[in-house]
Amino acid sequence: MILRKDEYARRRRQLMKMMGKGGIAILPAAPERQRNSDVHYHYRPDSDFHYLTGFGEPEAVAVLIPGRPQAEYILFVRDRDPLHTPMVLVAGHGPFTWGDTAQAAVYHAAVLEELATMAFVTRLVAPGAPVLPERIVRKHFERKHGKDAYYGQPQAASSPPRGKAPKR
Repeated sequence: MILRKDEYARRRRQLMKMMGKGGIAILPAAPERQRNSDVHYHYRPDSDFHYLTGFGEPEAVAVLIPGRPQAEYILFVRDRDPLHTPMVLVAGHGPFTWGDTAQAAVYHAAVLEELATMAFVTRLVAPGAPVLPERIVRKHFERKHGKDAYYGQPQAASSPPRGKAPKR
């Protein structure tokens, strides 16, 4: 069941009201569990953490500080290298791409456009097509870009490495 963001905010407010000013709650997310050399168990967030945040990624920490003027709720997430994902679509806005050079950013814009076209056609052909489970997305990302990466193809001119533009 997917809940709206305001439901998680309501739950946090309710807990902070019970805690009172001066209290602090620190809630770590459950860690990932490795099954064998390159396979992790399907990630399941800690129940309390998920109940209050709705956030489903490991290595996160939620901090609740009732009455703090700057922010009563802080969510710390793991660092991300922007060169591992050099493009993003922002809902209601548009695409952003980046790279080591302008040429790399343009290359990533073309890749993003192709991905968006594939997603659009998929929705036209199969409107109810399921989204890949996070565990599958994470496995494919980590095996190529994770700290223990073990998979990769030789770099061709059409596939620049980590934010680099292809040589022409």
